[in-house]
Order: sequence, then structure tokens, then C-alpha cells
Amino acid sequence: MNKESIIKSLRKLAQYLELEGENPFKIRSYLKSADILEHTSESIESLIESGNLRNLEGIGDAIEKKILAWYHDEPVPTLEKMQNKYPSSLLELFDVQSLGAKRIRSLFDNLHITNLDELYKACLEGKVSTLPGFNKKIENKIIESINYLNLWKGKFLLSQGWDVAQKFISEIGHIINKENIYVTGSLRRYEETIRNINLLFVTDDVNSIQEKLLTLYPKMGKTSSENEIILQSSDIPILIDFTDKKDLGTKLVFHTGSEDYINVLINHCLQKNYSFSRQGLFNMDGNSILSETEKKFFEIIELPYLPPETRNLYENMDLVSKNTKNLVTLENIQGIVHCHTQYSDGHNSISELAEYCIKKGYKYIVICDHSQSAGYANGLSVDEIKKQHEEIVNLNDRYKPFQILKGIECDIKSDGSLDYPDEVLKSFDVVIGSIHTKLEMDKTTATQRLLKAIKNPHLDVIGHISGRLLLSRKGYPLDMDAILKACSDYNVCMEINANPQRLDIDWQNIYKARKYNPRFVISVDAHHIEGIEDIKYGVFIARKGILTPDEILNCKNAEEFKNWFKQKK
Repeated sequence: MNKESIIKSLRKLAQYLELEGENPFKIRSYLKSADILEHTSESIESLIESGNLRNLEGIGDAIEKKILAWYHDEPVPTLEKMQNKYPSSLLELFDVQSLGAKRIRSLFDNLHITNLDELYKACLEGKVSTLPGFNKKIENKIIESINYLNLWKGKFLLSQGWDVAQKFISEIGHIINKENIYVTGSLRRYEETIRNINLLFVTDDVNSIQEKLLTLYPKMGKTSSENEIILQSSDIPILIDFTDKKDLGTKLVFHTGSEDYINVLINHCLQKNYSFSRQGLFNMDGNSILSETEKKFFEIIELPYLPPETRNLYENMDLVSKNTKNLVTLENIQGIVHCHTQYSDGHNSISELAEYCIKKGYKYIVICDHSQSAGYANGLSVDEIKKQHEEIVNLNDRYKPFQILKGIECDIKSDGSLDYPDEVLKSFDVVIGSIHTKLEMDKTTATQRLLKAIKNPHLDVIGHISGRLLLSRKGYPLDMDAILKACSDYNVCMEINANPQRLDIDWQNIYKARKYNPRFVISVDAHHIEGIEDIKYGVFIARKGILTPDEILNCKNAEEFKNWFKQKK
């Protein structure tokens, strides 16, 4: 097994043990081991061969033996026993809202439900609500959750696509130079979720490249489109098309999409007496018109050039084109905002996070652990805040001119109040307010809850505003116009949460916010050092929403950043 498969096996075993009602500490040990492995850059081969596997935090003798067995393709009796007792499809039910291990076990024991389809059918027939621990409200919530999961079926996170694409490009470096490989499709447009990975190869020797790829990946085959091939051996389908360099621009436009945007271009080209399709751009005599760059293509058809990530906004091409001259880039980010540490539910110390940021060239970091009500995340008591702030003061002496800022991710309680009294909130440089509990709200309740928080003079940033988790949890409904206007009126920033499962606030509402002119921070919501690298996904989404560095506070230096929050209080 490779590292990814071993991590999946650890998590699968933890879920089976939950169904069995096993000791919670034992279950958490498997989940923690999976988490540690996932966030360890060293390969599984290196960890095993060097003997460092056992040295990783949380990996004891029993878990090490299981990992070694999986690595050597040997059976793990504990997992085999569980798989013989419960079908693997039963684990799908853990993705359903309102279901935990006890309820899933009850569904299995009493109704013999083994998968989502059987559960959905039983809910529609009213059988689930008759079981102890269930009722009609829960049954309806399960139906709603399954419907939502089905909407996302066959989709993947932007980050998953990005990782698979980079790994694949690296693997085939001996077949074609990576400089001749272009990412297209939804990945190039930075869509929040994707269905496949689209690549465009620049080559004059299509047949030779195809033969080498088919040898390396036997499961790769041709699609119905001329020259296009598809690789199904990864979780995410990889679609590959080919072009020569002379017409690279035209093909990049077509294969980047979106489908709606291409249809707009096709109709526009017809009005200009051109024909535009997968085959290229042609005049009415059928002669090919080549464009080596995208900008050249748009010059020919007399339309403004739009960066790929903004092409969803094709209905306002002229306006969008004028506003894309200075889109934010990763290089504009000076500070990393919203990092959790070992004080709450983070895996790294403040100093480890600071040193990583210094190494990466950032100028400051904002530590934002959870607040006291967040018992599930080891939220900070007032005494722990004092201790943390003392540590930050000492570390700032060590690391200057780099700065560690005192922040908090403060729970917005159900009545809209913040989780600490005013005198405690005053001690922070930055207060991010987020909703983590009682997420099942109607539009009015959710909006009023946030509006009350926004009016609190100590609130600086609204965190992951909708509460959504991509591919698993729908966000609560909001009157977004009221929220955006209030943020502007009360000088409260909007967080663009770069965690790939969140990407919240979404790019559509970032674009919508232009008329209210609020400010934004791109945050990482990192619980591991590696989470700092997620900043790029926040930048991607900010670019889709057409944001410039002037509109993003952590594009400012540390003093300007701190002063912006001070002046509002």
C-alpha cells in the first residue's frame, strides 16, 4: 500500500471501531495517526526504512504493526474482522448529517441498511423515524442530507485536483517536458469543485506521446473526441488533449471553458464571420486562423481578454476586463492569518508556525485559537489566553522584525454575542468571529445572529461566513446583501477562508460585495504547518471575485494591518 491508502485504512478502521462502540481513546489514536501521517512530508518508504515511523507522535507499537502490514500487503486481522461483519458501503453513512456511529449501528441492526440508497428508501417509507433515537425531523434531515450528497457525487475539491495534476505531471516528465503541459478546464478556472482534470499537451508527435502514455497507464483509453485520451486509474479522471505550438492560444481558450463561455464565443465568432470549435478558429472559407497566445485569439475576434479564473463573469466582459489589470497574487500576501496552535486543536507550537512563515518570507502571522465555548476544540480559558499572550510577547523579541499577532477565533453564540467579555476581547490584535454550533438555522435567524455580532465593536473579521463544507455540508441561508452592507458600515472584514473544504466566503459573493466595498482577509484556518500552503487557494478564489491587493488587508505590512483594526475601535 502507498501512504494515501494506509491513511484511508487507518480512518476506515476508526469508523468500524466506532460502530463497535470501542473505547473513544483508541478510536482517536487511529484518527490522530492518520492525521500525523497525512501531514508528514516524509514518504512512507522513508519512514519505514529509517525506523522513524515509530518516532511519530501517536504511533505506538500496535498501530506501527498495522501500518507495516498494510505497507507489505499483509492482512490486518482487526480490519478483516470488521469488514466481514460490516459491509464497506455502510461507512458511506458517516457522511450523512444527523448520523453518528450509534445511529448507523441502529439502522444496520434494525433495518439491515447497508448503504445510502437503502437508507434513502427507508426514510421515504417512514421506517427510520420509528426507531428509538430517531424521529420525523431527523428522518427529513437525513433525506435532505442525502440529496445534498448526491448533488456532489463524482466531484472533487479544487485542492485534490491540483495535487493529482501536479503529481501526474511529475510522473510523466520523461515522456513530455512539463513546460509543454498546460492545465485547462475547471482547474485552470479555479472552480471550487471539479469533476476531472483537463490537460493540454503541446507536441508535434501526438502518436508517439499517446503510445508512451498507454504503455505507462494501461487503463488509459481514447474518448469520442479526436486525439483526446482519458486516464481512469486515479480517483479523478484525467483528460488529455493535444495541440501544436502555433495554435496554442486558440486551444487554450477552448479547453479552458467554461461550456457557457465557449458557447458565447462561438456565437460571437459567427457574427464576425468566423467559425470556432474544438478544431480551432476558421474563416468563412474554411481557412485556419492560428493564435499562439490567448491574447492574440481575443484580438482577432475583437473581444476583451479575461483571465481564465474570471471567465464565469462573461456577461460583464468589458467591466471585468477593466478590473483584472491588478488582481491579487500570492506574492502580494505579507501576513498569514488564522492559525491554530497546540493551545487549542492545532498540531504545532506558535514558534513552529512562526519559523515556517519566516522561512517562507512572510512578515507576520496571526494566531487564532478557538475560544472558551469550543470545548470540542479545546477552546482557551481566560488564564490560557494570558499564558499564550505572554509567550507571544517573548517570541516577538526573539523573531523581530517578524511579528506574531494576538488573535482569536471567537465563537459567535446563538444569540449573536461573542464568547468573551469586553475586557478580554480588548486584549487581542484581531478578533475573528465564527459560528460553529447550532448550524441548523433559517435565513432570518442566521442573518440576525451575524448582524448582532457585526455590530459588536470588538469584532474585526467574520470567519467562514456560510458554515459550508464543500462536498459534505450545505451552508446556512443568509441575507447576504444585509451582511455585506453591515460589514461595510461597521468596518468588519470578510474572511476568505482558504481551507479547501470551505473556500468561504464564495467567489460569487466576493464579486457581489463590490457595491458595498468591504475589506477582506485571506486566511488559512490552518491546524497544521502544511495548512499554511492553502493560502494559494484563498488567492485563487479572491482572483475569481476580482479582488486587488488594496482590498485585502493581509497584503499590507504588519503595522498597517494592525492599525486598520485599531482605527475602527
